[in-house]
Amino acid sequence: MRLHQRRVVDFQHGQRLGHEDHVVSWTKPVRPAWMDEATYAALPAAVEMRELRVQVTQRGFRTRVVLVATTSLDPKAFAKEDFAGLYRARWHAELDLGSIKQTMQMDVLRCKSPEMVRKEIWGHLLVDNLIRAAMA
Repeated sequence: MRLHQRRVVDFQHGQRLGHEDHVVSWTKPVRPAWMDEATYAALPAAVEMRELRVQVTQRGFRTRVVLVATTSLDPKAFAKEDFAGLYRARWHAELDLGSIKQTMQMDVLRCKSPEMVRKEIWGHLLVDNLIRAAMA
C-alpha cells in the first residue's frame, strides 16, 4: 500500500535492507470508537512492515516518488524496483474499473443479495468485453 502523508518514515531506524528500504515494527494504535473490544483484542500488538521509497520513472505520472509499505519482508523475493511496477499496475486497474463503472452505468448496483451483486458485476464485465471485442 502507498503510505499516508501523516505517517513518518525515517530510514535511519529499523533493519536496513538497502538504500531507502528497511523493516520496522508498527505497533497497534489505540482502539478506534467503531471497533468492538473482541476484534481489537484479536489484533497483534505489533506487525513487521517493510517501508521503501520507489522512484516512478514512467512519463506522464505526476508523482515521481512513492513511499510504499508492505508485509513482503524478503528483499530477494521482492526487489525494491518491482514495487514501482506493481503500483503502476494497481493504478491502471483502478482506472480501468472506474471506466467500466462509468460506461456500463454501474454507479448503483441494483441487486440486494451478495450472490446477485456478484452476478450483476460479472454480467457487466461480460457485456463490456463483448462490446470491446466487437469494436476491435
